[in-house]
Amino acid sequence: AKTDILKKLRHKFEREKKLYFHNHIHTKDVLNAVKRLAELEGISERKLLLLKTAALYHDAGFLKQYENNELIGARIAEETLPRFGYTKKQIETI
Repeated sequence: AKTDILKKLRHKFEREKKLYFHNHIHTKDVLNAVKRLAELEGISERKLLLLKTAALYHDAGFLKQYENNELIGARIAEETLPRFGYTKKQIETI
């Protein structure tokens, strides 16, 4: 799931340089922040997987449109994550 979404985001943002802050580097920064905070908080590996996935998909809606992209990103996660073995409950949490 990680490689899949990062590849798609990098391709989109390199092709369309409309956003200066939201790009695949920003997504990696968010992922690293989630890892650091989870370690400090003692988050379980199971919960950390969901947090990392949420971090990776938090800007996925930009793949389709820039305005009101949040719900679209959630829909992309719903459609994509089952292919990587995520359950419906895990996806709802994400």
